[in-house]
Amino acid sequence: MAKLNLNGRMPVGDYIWSMGRTIDGLAWIGTSIASLVLAIGLLLGVSLAPLRYTDDASAITALLLYPVLSFVLVVRARYVSQSAWFGVLICCALFFGLHFYKGRIPTLYDAVRVVKCAFRSCPTP
Repeated sequence: MAKLNLNGRMPVGDYIWSMGRTIDGLAWIGTSIASLVLAIGLLLGVSLAPLRYTDDASAITALLLYPVLSFVLVVRARYVSQSAWFGVLICCALFFGLHFYKGRIPTLYDAVRVVKCAFRSCPTP
């Protein structure tokens, strides 16, 4: 895809319209539509996918806030990296992490514990 001249001085509507022609913009549009379809399904009483949240209120809130949150992160990713694939990665990771990831996020403490236990036998908690 061609590199478009997207800048912060454009009106929001024109920016979103131009963003739809880039790979990270297409990822944002696709995941936002998927999020809104899942939210509409929950509002109609149909669970279209196994979501992270068990109560409908939290799930609908997360699904409806996703397009705005991901738009801000993708726009900010353009200033961090020149690669549009970085925005695609952020968009997809946020979508799957926010809506579907049920485990706990590893911390630095977990990484240190794994390294220490690699050199001696440690019981796992």
